[in-house]
This record gives sequence, structure tokens and C-alpha cells, in this order.
Amino acid sequence: AQIAIAVQNARSFASEREERDLSDALRATAAAISSTLKFEDVLEQILRYARRVVPHDASDIMLIDGSMARIVRSSGYADELADSVLRLRFDIDQIPHMQEIIETRQPFIIPDTAQYPGWIVTPESAWIRSHIVAPIEAEGEVIGFLDLDSATPGAFTPDSAARLQAFADQAAAAISNARAYAQVQETEKALEGQFAFLQNLIDNIPNPIFYKGTNGAYLGCNRAFSEYVGIPTQEIIGKTAFDVFPPEQAEIFHQKDIELFREQALQVYDANIPFADGTLRDVVFNRAPFLDTSGEVAGLVGVMLDVTDRNRAEAEIRRRAVELQTVAEVGAQVTTILEVEELLWTVSNLVTERFGLYHAHVYLLDPTGANLVLAAGAGAAGRQMVAAGHRIATSHERSLVARAARDRQSVIVNNVRGVPDFLPNPLLPQTQSELAIPLLAGDQLLGVLDVQGGKQDMFSEDDARVLGTLASQIAVSVQNAQLFSEVQIEAERRAWLYELGQRLSESLEPEAIANSAAT
Repeated sequence: AQIAIAVQNARSFASEREERDLSDALRATAAAISSTLKFEDVLEQILRYARRVVPHDASDIMLIDGSMARIVRSSGYADELADSVLRLRFDIDQIPHMQEIIETRQPFIIPDTAQYPGWIVTPESAWIRSHIVAPIEAEGEVIGFLDLDSATPGAFTPDSAARLQAFADQAAAAISNARAYAQVQETEKALEGQFAFLQNLIDNIPNPIFYKGTNGAYLGCNRAFSEYVGIPTQEIIGKTAFDVFPPEQAEIFHQKDIELFREQALQVYDANIPFADGTLRDVVFNRAPFLDTSGEVAGLVGVMLDVTDRNRAEAEIRRRAVELQTVAEVGAQVTTILEVEELLWTVSNLVTERFGLYHAHVYLLDPTGANLVLAAGAGAAGRQMVAAGHRIATSHERSLVARAARDRQSVIVNNVRGVPDFLPNPLLPQTQSELAIPLLAGDQLLGVLDVQGGKQDMFSEDDARVLGTLASQIAVSVQNAQLFSEVQIEAERRAWLYELGQRLSESLEPEAIANSAAT
């Protein structure tokens, strides 16, 4: 009896020690993998500490992408096999034990791979004699697998499975956090890229441009504004007009800010102010409020224009202000639309209305690159042309639209009757001038924005630049909408496949499922 008690005590002590070891390992793992949010580092730490939880010879982490599982990190494989292991992809639909793990959310042990009919032998896995897998779950979904391999048959037990699952649950949280962090990093990088693009865009505009918060502090400006006040951009940010201009002038600007935020409308006024070189110049300010994502006024954007001929300058200022505001408004609207057809119809009608044009329409390049297909057009004429399937070959010799696509440059014709390249359309008999602008997203040609005026000499190089900026926004929005559509289609396809798999699995008898798992 004493021997039995001693044996029992020894077993209890060993069990308690194993529990303590597991608890210590899990705590150490939590501390290690929570010390970093870098995805690759998290995976490395998981495999490193997995050895303390369940002894093994090699390990890997698989993540699920649709119906495929791919190895994203491995440890313990021979150096000459390490690279090939990371290239492995597994079709879950063809691997019964992976399907069972996803369905049961439980670990799976293969005591002897030589005796398991579903084991797939590859050059990388020929040495493996026993195998254990634990599901990695996040938000109620199996997102991957934690695999351990051993060269010894029977190396893993149900206790190993329980320990590995506890570890995998902890690892899942770290992987989810790392993924979320990676997505945040990607988003920040994209936003930084967009900000850099916009900053470069306004830096290349010769007129001084600035934008302020509702507290009157400068949020940013372009190079021309910095040169105008004689202060580096970084030293302007965070300052108010009282830090940059003489007190009397700053007080005028302050009162104008109050007026603009109260009225929330475009503000144009003249001022005689000193430049950095000490000279006094007549300046026309064009300022407008901008909104945050909730629709509240977040600040104002201002453009300054140095004038000499007052009457001529005022006309140009009004025109430029309307164009800049229109580009911002149209750009803001189109960037919120994720359906290509709706996006292009909105663009056609808004551009025609806001820029006072006779007509505007948008062509998209077909998949072959041989034709520009009319996707949307303003008014009844646009609808009729789209319904008729209007298109223009990119090789067409007498088309300004085709030339803009071929040359990837804006084409301006201010008297269409006097050039051989003009291709008349009976639905648009009043066209007198035309501006065709390629829609480019990076180096990719997506189509052409074609605008037409009802009188001669409607368009200038400035118009081409302004509308070119809008065309760039439209191109990016079209590309985003196309990508969104593709993602939606793919998501629906995956959901359909998952639902189909669920229905098939539910319709099988237990005996059929067992037979299927063994083949």
C-alpha cells in the first residue's frame, strides 16, 4: 500500500511539475511573442517556444488562404530543405485530416505516418514518422495550423495534443495582433504615399497654398507659400498668422478666418501685404473650408495669387478657385464610390455641370487594349451612345481620344473643324473644342476622359493640368473600384465554396466521412 501511495504521489508530483512547466512555458511565450508586433518575428518566437511545450524535431506554421494552406514559417528542417518547405502549398480539400481539424476545431495526431493512408510523402517530409497538428483560431475561424514533426513513431500523445492546443490558442492571439499591426502599417504607408503625392502636387503649383485648422494654426503649405513668407515649411506648421505676419495684417487674417468658419463658404478678398523680400504686393486670397470624415468643418485651405492687372486677375482668380474647388469636390465624391459604372456616370455628369462644358464622357480600355469603349457620358446623348455600344479603336487615325490614349498625353483642340484628327459624332453637333486626357494609374492606361466645349478656344494648358489632376484621381478611383469588385467576387466565391463544403459534409453519413478521411 505504501508503495502504491508513493507511486501515486510520484505521478501527482510529475503531473504537477508538467503543469508548472507548461504554465511557465506559456507565460514565457506570451511575454516573448507580445514583445513584438512584427509578423515574421512573432512567427519565429512561436516556433521557438513550441519546443518547450511539446518536444519535436521540426515545426512549421501554415496559414489558410481560401482552400489552400501554405507554410509561412518553419524550423528544424535541414538547411537544404528549408527553402523548399516554405514553397509548399496544400489543397485542404484533398487532405482529410486538415478538413477534420477545421470541422472539429481539435488537434489531430498521426502516430505513424507510414500507417496513415492520408499522409502525403514529399522529399521534404520523407523522414517524418509522427505528426501532430493544432488549429490556429481567430474570431471563431480556423486561420491556420501549427504543425510539429518527429522522426520517431508515436512521439505525440493526447497530452501532447492538449499542451499544443493551449499553446496554439495563445499563438493565435499573437498572430492576429501581428496581422492587424501589419495592416495598420500598410495603411499608414499608403497614407504616407498619398500625402507625399499630394504634397508634391501642391509643391509644383506656383501659387502659394496653405491650409489651417479651426484653431487658426497652419497644418501645412506648399513650397511657394514657404518662399513667400521666408520661413521653412516645418517652422510654419503649428504657428498662427500672428507668428508669421505683422500684427495688423495677422489680425485681418484672423478676422477673415472667423468669418469663413461662420459662413462656411468660398472666401475671396484682396490684401496688400509684404513679401519676404520686403516688397508690398497686391494679393487675392481664395479660401474655402474643408470637411473631416464626419462632415464637420475641420479647417480651411487657401490659395494666394499675386496680381498686376486687377480686372484680368480677378476673372482668372474666380475661374481658378472654382476649378480647384470643383476638382476637390468631384475628387472627394468619386473616391467614395466603389462601383465602377456608378463612378463613371457620376464623373461625366459632375464634370459637365461643374466646369460649364457642352459634354463630357469617359472611355475605358478594353482587355485587349485594341478599343476604347464608351462607359459613361453626360446627359441623354451620353446614355444613347453607351446604349449603342459606342467604341473607338486605339489605332484610329482620326480620333483625338485614340491619340490621347496612344501618346498617353492630353490633347487640346480649340477648333475641331480645322483639324483632320477630329472624329465628329452626330449626337454632339455643337462641339467646337475638345480636350482628351488619358486616365493613368501609375504606368497603366485605364481609359480617356474626353470633355467638349460648345465654343472655340475653350481649353488651355492650365485646363489640361487641372483636369489632368482630376483624371489622375478618377483613374485611381476606377482602379480601386475594379479591385474592390474583384475582391467582392472572390469573397463571394470563397463563401460559396465554404457553404458548399459545409452542405456536403452535413450530407455525408458518419461511415462515409470515415471512409473519406482514410483516402
